[in-house]
Amino acid sequence: MIGEGQIGGRQLLLILFIMRATIGIAFLPIVTVAGPMEDAWLAGFGAAIGSALIALVVGSLSSKFPTQTVVEFAQELLGTVFGKIVSLIFLWVFLFVAAVDVRMYGEVLVTAFLPETPLFFVIAVMVVVSSYAAYQGIEVMGRTADFIFPVFVLMILTTTVAAVPSINWGRLQPIAAKGIRPILRASITPTFIALQVMTLPVLLPRVSKPEKATAYAVWAVVLASFLLIPTSIVTIGVLGADLASRSVFPFFNLARAVRISEFLERLEALVVFPWGLGLFVAVSIYLYCGAKSLAQVLNIKDYRPLIPPMAVVWVAMSIQVSADMFELGRFFLPEVLGPFALTLIAVPHGLLWLAYGVRKLKKKGN
Repeated sequence: MIGEGQIGGRQLLLILFIMRATIGIAFLPIVTVAGPMEDAWLAGFGAAIGSALIALVVGSLSSKFPTQTVVEFAQELLGTVFGKIVSLIFLWVFLFVAAVDVRMYGEVLVTAFLPETPLFFVIAVMVVVSSYAAYQGIEVMGRTADFIFPVFVLMILTTTVAAVPSINWGRLQPIAAKGIRPILRASITPTFIALQVMTLPVLLPRVSKPEKATAYAVWAVVLASFLLIPTSIVTIGVLGADLASRSVFPFFNLARAVRISEFLERLEALVVFPWGLGLFVAVSIYLYCGAKSLAQVLNIKDYRPLIPPMAVVWVAMSIQVSADMFELGRFFLPEVLGPFALTLIAVPHGLLWLAYGVRKLKKKGN
C-alpha cells in the first residue's frame, strides 16, 4: 500500500498560498466585486487581516489536537454522532469550493481556447489528473507544490510587470474618495475565499511540525492577499475601474489587452497556465481531504477507494453548480458569499471551540 507520507511547514505554506492565490488572481482581483472603484486595490489590506483571523480561528483549534484530523477530534469533543455531523460541513466545503474552482477554469478554457470541446470533458480531465495526485498521498502533493510555486509566481509577476507600461495612473485616482465603507465591502469576498483554510484540520496531522502549522497558514493567506494588490492596481490602471468591475475574469482580460511589442501581445497564456497548475494542487488537496475525512466518518481504514466515486460526484457537482458563469459570478457578491462563507466557518468552529472550552472548564473543576 502506498504510504501517505508527510509534508514540511514550508510545503503547507506553499499549498495554502497556491490554493488561495489561484482563485484570487484568476477570478477576483478585488474589482470584480467592488463595483467601479478606482481605489478597490486598497481592499487587499482588509482581506489580509480578515483572512489571517480566519486562519487563526481554524488553525488554533486544530493545533490543540496535532495528531488528529477534524473528524477525529470533533468526535472526541462532541460525541460520535454529533461529531460526525459537524464533520460533514467540512466535507461540503471541500466539495463545493472544488466544484466552483474547476467550473470557472473549465469555462475559461472552453470559451477562450477550446470552443468545440464539451465543458464536461475539460472538467473530467482536470479532476481525473488531480485524483491521481490525491491517490499518491500528501507527500507527493507537497513536492508538487514545491515545483509549481516558482512557476506560478513567476508567470503572475511577469504578466503584472508587463502590464505596467500600459497603466493609465489617472484611473487610480482619487484614492479613498468615497470613504472607507466601499473598501470594506470590497474586502468581504477576497476575505471569505479563505474557506480553503478549512483543509488545515485535515492536513495538520501530516505536517512534520504541527505546532507551527497555524503560523504557516496565516502567512500563506496574508501573502496571497497582498498578491491581489499589485494585480488589482494593474487591472484597474489598464482596463479602467468600470470595465474591470464588469469583467467576469478581469485579470485574464488584462493579459489579453497587454501588448509588449508589435510581435508580442495577448499574454493570456501566462495567466491560464499558472491558474491550471494552481488548480491542480487545489483540487488534489480537496480530493485528499474529502476522501480522508469521509473514510474516517465511515470508519474505513484506507481513503483511496473513495477517490474515484468522489471524483465522479465532483465532476457532476461542477456542472450543476450554476447555469453559467454569470450566475456563478453573482454568488461572489459580498452580500451573498459573505453570509454563506461566514456560516460555514462559524458554525462548526463555534461548536468545536465551545465544546473545547467546556471540557477545559470541567478539567479545572475536577
